[in-house]
Order: sequence, then structure tokens, then C-alpha cells
Amino acid sequence: MRMHHDGRATDEDLRLATAINDLIPTSAEIEALRTALRSPRDESDVLALYGITLFATSRCNLRCRYCYASAGSFSRDMPTELALAAVSAAAGYVRQQQRDEFVLEFHGGGEPTLRLLWASDIVRQAALIARPLKIVSQITTNGVLGPGPRKLLADTFDRIVLSCDGPPDIQDKQRPTLGGRGTSKAVECTIRYLLMREKQLPLRCTLTEDSAPRVEEILRYFADLGIQYVHLEPLTIAGAAVGNGLRPVPPDMVASSAVRALEAAASRGLCVSFSGVRLGNVSKTFCSAQGGHACITPDGKVVACFEAVDETHPEYDLFLLGEVSLERREFELIPGKVAQLKGRNADTIPECRTCFCRWHCAGGCEARAWRQTRQLLAPYPVGCAVTRAVTSAILDRVLSGKETCISSSRVTPAARAC
Repeated sequence: MRMHHDGRATDEDLRLATAINDLIPTSAEIEALRTALRSPRDESDVLALYGITLFATSRCNLRCRYCYASAGSFSRDMPTELALAAVSAAAGYVRQQQRDEFVLEFHGGGEPTLRLLWASDIVRQAALIARPLKIVSQITTNGVLGPGPRKLLADTFDRIVLSCDGPPDIQDKQRPTLGGRGTSKAVECTIRYLLMREKQLPLRCTLTEDSAPRVEEILRYFADLGIQYVHLEPLTIAGAAVGNGLRPVPPDMVASSAVRALEAAASRGLCVSFSGVRLGNVSKTFCSAQGGHACITPDGKVVACFEAVDETHPEYDLFLLGEVSLERREFELIPGKVAQLKGRNADTIPECRTCFCRWHCAGGCEARAWRQTRQLLAPYPVGCAVTRAVTSAILDRVLSGKETCISSSRVTPAARAC
């Protein structure tokens, strides 16, 4: 380490030493990690829920060119009786985990704010059903709302995930309304209002072949709006993307865009995240589809993944866990399905065993890996390339003393699915 003439370390080297020290776990942390990673894999056929997601509706006011669910292609709303029965069933699982909080999310194959009054009432009733658990309410939305719904949205939900793809020309092209009009103006108004209300507001941004090269511009746009956290996800080919003839973003383009995003985000004070890039998290599984979360479709099916919105989805059968019993207010699960999904982890995927991202990525998105390989114990190839490139870039930045803000929290399917 370089020193001043009086023997003191330079400010630059002190910053570098601090950055490196942040990457080095304490002895207690190392021992805890060893214990966790050496413990037997949980392959039990039992859900270990922290919450539940309700697919409120299949209807949508947008026609995004890449929508994995082909939202709006048919109309199906979740009945109130089903939603409350699902909350009651899930609350029992959460209590068994001895948790204090119950995460209640609204998501699905359509736009949940089209049923905002209904969702608000479900949150209110869930607080009574799930006692003594505290309800943590979350919703994922496209942000195309008027003044009244914006207020109700902010009044009801603790956390709001908003999908936006960048500056107006990108947003309006990729995420138009049902009638083909632009959505950027309405989304900007929603963002400004929610930030004014001091709501947690992470953005989810889809990168396409056209928009990925403009990632620096996209992040500047978000920073100028006052956004602090952005999750970047490359386009995957499913649903509407197939019909619209879209192509997947080449892995090298995704990786280079992600690396450039780190620099751009640091310069604007943004935190960015990418699926699988989780240096602050050590886990054997990629997401909560391996038994930690359950999603309920409008017709009462229990599925493990946010993308398995109905029986037309390619991965529906893989993630179908069972159905909700309205009479008993319980989940009737298919024997062996939970254990099957738990069986996919960093210990069982052969390619993970020699990867330096093994305990952070754990094979990547199961839905996208299955879509691309049709194998349960296979990694997500595109995700692997991006994860390794971005993780390496983050380590290089930190070891060079450069500030880097990237989410280290576990990436749930809600953050990934649009």
C-alpha cells in the first residue's frame, strides 16, 4: 500500500482497502456459509411459503410486443371467494415457518390494477384472515393509471414494482396501449406521483435488440425521473414475442450492455440488478419457485412460477403444483411436484459445479432454462453467459476501488416477470 511521506495511507488506497474488505466475510459468516452449503438438500415434498401471489385478471390495457402471457387475449378474473381461500391456505404454511410477515402479491397474466378496488379489499380482508401475521402487500403494474387509481395504488400497497422500458420512443414502441397509443406520458406521471408519495418503486426494464445498445441513455432517463433502483432483464421469446417475430438479444450484446450499465448507474447514483448476479447472497436455488412461494391462477390452480399464468403457457405443466380447495380452504397438491422442483439446485445441475457463480446464480431461471433446453437439471444458457460477465465486471470494479451499487437481495420471480 502506498503511503504519504508521513507514513499515512493515501485516501485512494484506503477506499480500495475498504472496498476489498467489504467482500471478505468474517470468520462467523464463513462458518455459517459452510454449514449451510454442506447441509443436506431440502428435497421434501413440502411447501415452505413466505407468501402468495394472486393472478387477479388476464385482462390488460396494454399490448406489449413481447408479453410472455399474451395478456388480454382472453378475459378471466379471479373470484373473491377463491382469493380469500388461497390466502387462508397460504397463511397456514407461513405460520408453520414461524414467520412474522405474510407477503401478499398481485401479479399475473394481465394488469392487476384493472381490479384495483378488488385488490384493495382483498388486502384488507387478508389482514384479518392471516392474523397474527403482518401483511406486506405488493403489486406489479404497467403504471398506465389515472389520478384516482394512482392514489388508491399508493394508499394500498407497501411495495410497487413498475415496468418501464426507458425513454418515450422506446416505451411507446415496446409497450403501447390496446389501441396502439403511447404509454410513456402516463407512466411518467405515475412514477412522479409514487415517488412524491415516498413509495418503494423499483423499475423492471426489458432490454431488446433495439434498446440494449442504448442502456446508458435508458438509465440516465430513469435517474432524471428520480428512480433509484432498476432491474434489467433481456427479452425472452414467449407469448406475444413469438407472434410479433421478435428475436432474442444475443448473449454478447446482453453482457456488454450489462457491463456498461454498471458504469452508467454508478455515475448517476443508481442501483441496478440482473437476474443471477447476487454477490451478497449465497443460495443453492435461483428463486422461490423451488417451494418458497405459490401463485394462484384465476381458475384456482396453484403454480410455482409467475410466468405459468395459464394452461396455454409452455411451462405450465412443469410448474403446476395443484389447486385450491374452496370448501376446506386448503391447497390440494400433486404428490411429488414440490420435491421435483426443489431437486433443481446448485448441487444437482452438473454445469454449476465448476462455475464461480455457483452459489449466487444456482443455474438461473428454471422457466427459461426449460424453455430453451427442455431439461430440468440444466442451467439457463443465456443467463449463465451474462451472469459470469457481469459478476466478473463487478469484482473488477470493486477491486479497482470504483463505486458500484447493485442489489444483493434474492431476485424473486416478481422482479423478473413483466
